[in-house]
Amino acid sequence: MSVTHPVTSLDRRFSSQDATPVTWHQAEEILGNGEMFWLATVRPDGQPHVTPVAGVWCDGAFYFCTGPSEQKSINLASNPRCTVTIGSPQFRSGLDIVLEGQVEPVTDPERLGSIASSLEHKYDGFFGFSAGNGVLNNAAGGVANLYRIAPRKALGFGRGQTYSQTRWAFQT
Repeated sequence: MSVTHPVTSLDRRFSSQDATPVTWHQAEEILGNGEMFWLATVRPDGQPHVTPVAGVWCDGAFYFCTGPSEQKSINLASNPRCTVTIGSPQFRSGLDIVLEGQVEPVTDPERLGSIASSLEHKYDGFFGFSAGNGVLNNAAGGVANLYRIAPRKALGFGRGQTYSQTRWAFQT
């Protein structure tokens, strides 16, 4: 998988006068170290759906899994566009990251195994995942679909002494 480096810009309308853009490296650190993310999808009837998910940032993309009968999986089957967010609950400090993209189901056995290992390592074996026949199997006997989101656009909202809104545009 090739890693894409985005075009970075600072939106001066929503940034302090002395603000500088957040680097993509800083955003990737937050994505890589984060444990709980929020996934926004759209239901088939057009209503929004937001739910927390565990995930890993790997090779320039975000990976998460969900059971085939869960609402987010149903939503993604009819509309693969989604948004993933992570951030600080503090008002006066922190950096929030918003990724916009489209999911791609991951079914390749080698990639499933690699991401299952990454999830198990990151979350200390919590899920008990192993690669199965195009899905992830968990220790309780359940299955989960694995999805990959390569960002098309990302936003960074910095807060503190200065505030900033950074935009990262990815080539598609």
